[in-house]
Parts: sequence; structure tokens; C-alpha cells
Amino acid sequence: MSERNDPFQPLAKRRRTPYPALSLAAPVGPPDLPNTRNRPEDVRGVETALGRAGYPGLNQSSERGVFDSRLDDGIRDFQRRYKLKVDGLLNPTGPTSQAISRVLARATAKRRPTPPLQGLSGEAYAANGRLVRHLIGAAADGIVPDLMAGDFRANQAGRAKTADFISQMFARDPARAKSLHAKAQARMEIDEKSLLDRLVLQARKSGAENQADDDDDDEPTPDDPGQDDDPDDDEPEEPDEPDEPKPNEEKCKRLKVELANAEQAAKEAVERMREAAEDFNKKSREVEARWQEFLKKAAAFGIGNIGALLELRRGKKPKSLTLPSEVSDALAAYRKAFQESTAALEKQKAAQAELDTKEADAEAIRDQIKENGCEY
Repeated sequence: MSERNDPFQPLAKRRRTPYPALSLAAPVGPPDLPNTRNRPEDVRGVETALGRAGYPGLNQSSERGVFDSRLDDGIRDFQRRYKLKVDGLLNPTGPTSQAISRVLARATAKRRPTPPLQGLSGEAYAANGRLVRHLIGAAADGIVPDLMAGDFRANQAGRAKTADFISQMFARDPARAKSLHAKAQARMEIDEKSLLDRLVLQARKSGAENQADDDDDDEPTPDDPGQDDDPDDDEPEEPDEPDEPKPNEEKCKRLKVELANAEQAAKEAVERMREAAEDFNKKSREVEARWQEFLKKAAAFGIGNIGALLELRRGKKPKSLTLPSEVSDALAAYRKAFQESTAALEKQKAAQAELDTKEADAEAIRDQIKENGCEY
């Protein structure tokens, strides 16, 4: 394979452009609130900022620049998640606008804003990230290569998902990524193999373009979009907001209790994640054992056609192939183990998603503790 076609060839590091902070000229929020202007450029700015902060559907709407129930729900969901006043209102220098800017700063440093491949959804990108974390701590690949090949063969979205998964795995464990890539290709046709190579290389290049240099120890700072120090007289005054309560011992005590509960919930989620990972690894080993047993049975009866065996592994049976009962029973045992392993993998993904949520909840409370000057 030439270096031009090698999906794992070295890539030059590139610095990404930081996200700008959210800048509003006037309040954005429900039209029935006093002084809300909802200027189209401000509404589009909020949609873009929330899309980058984890609400991609808001910056992909065909009707942008209009404050509607979709945007109202997104703002309120963000406010609830970060323990802010839930009113759907963003003032230019209010707490919700500042919180969005802080989230954008962290997103700039830690993750790329959009999936790099056509057909790859944000949900698939996140699922790939969780699967990578699962496999980093697992010894066996189990049915993952089969799932990769199946996804790749299904449609454009599946091809993008498979290539992105290999790209994300390569960033964490290059040797494991190459091994999974080879196992998946062993289940593919020649034209599918070359297409996978191209898409993996595209995914890695796109990721490199959006990744800050690893040697830069300073967290990127969002660009200052600038604001007019002397706004026009016809701009409305920022609506009065209730004063933020000053840090006090009672509030700090309450936050510490909430943090203790959140950290305990995260620990319990870690345990559930560990149990799910162990179950998946056990069932993955069973899949491999059942497949090897099937191959031995097939060989004993003189069935050695590689193409036919691969078709059987994919769940298809060539019309010209007749299986003796012992071989058929071994194949049924393999397929049962495969289904159980697939179910275990889904449980592991769900456990990882729950863990991510619990850890995010605890981190949000830690941010509140810091903002209120509490010691912990």
C-alpha cells in the first residue's frame, strides 16, 4: 500500500481556530418578556453557540434567526443543565450568556465542533467515542469487527461511522485501530476495503485540522468579537435581573451536599459500567470460542470454502451449501452467542452514557462551588 493510500500515514498537526464567545447586542428570549428584541443576527448567534455547545439541531434549522419554541426549549434545557434561572432569556452580559461562552471555551480546547465525514451524525460520533473508551479497557474485540463491517456495508451513514470510529481509536491506541481495521477489512470486498482506507484517511485529516497542537499547554481563549462601547440610544436597556445572592455558608453547605450525592451517583455509575464491560468481554470471548468450534466442525466435514464461511458469519447461507446437523448446530450456537454479545455491547454503551451524564452533573456542581467562592 502506497503512503498516499495508507489510512494511518503520519499527518501534520494543525492548529484549529477557537470558537468566539457569544456576543449579543440586545436581549434574546421569549417575545412576551419586557425589552426582548430578538434581532435576527443575535438569534442566529445564539443558535450557532448552542449548536457548538452540544445542541446541533439548533444551528442546522432551515429557519434560522427566528426565536421559536425550538430555540426556547434549547435555551431552557441549557439553563437547567447548568443550574441557571430557567426563563429562556439571554441578556448580553447575563449569567446564561456567560455560561454559554465558558462552555464554548472548553469545547474549543477539548473537541471538534462537527463530525468530519458526510453522513456522520453527532449521535454516531459520540457513540464512537464511547465505544473507543469501552475497548481501551477491554482485552477482546469480540463482535466489534463484525459490527464495523455490517455498518460499512449498510449505507453512507454506516460507512462514515465506521471510518470515524477507526480514526478516533487511532488517536487513542494506534495499534488497536490498525488491528480492528484489518479485521473489519477481512470481512469486506476489495472495493469496500479501498473505500474504507480513503474515508479513514479523510476522517483523520479532518480531525487534525480541528485539533489544537498537543504541544500547546495553554487552553485556547475564545476570540473577543468586540462590542460597541457606546451603543445606539435606541437600543433597549438591559432588563434588570435579580441580584445574585452573595456567597454564604448555607448555600455552600447545600452545594457540598449536592456534590457529595452527585459524586456518589458517579461512583455507582462507574461500578455499573465496570460490570457491563466485564459482561461484554465475557460474551465476546464466547463468540470467538463458538466461531472456532464451528470452523472445526465445518473442517471435519470438508467444508473449507472461505467465501461461504464468511457469508455464514454475516448471517447469510449460500444456496448451494448444505450443512450437516452437527455443523448447523454449531452455527446456531455461534449466532446465539453473537446476539447475546450484541445485547451486552448495547448495555455497555448505555452504562457509559449514564456515567458521562453523572460525571457532567458533578462537574457542573463543582463549577457552582467555585463561582460562589466555597471551599471544598
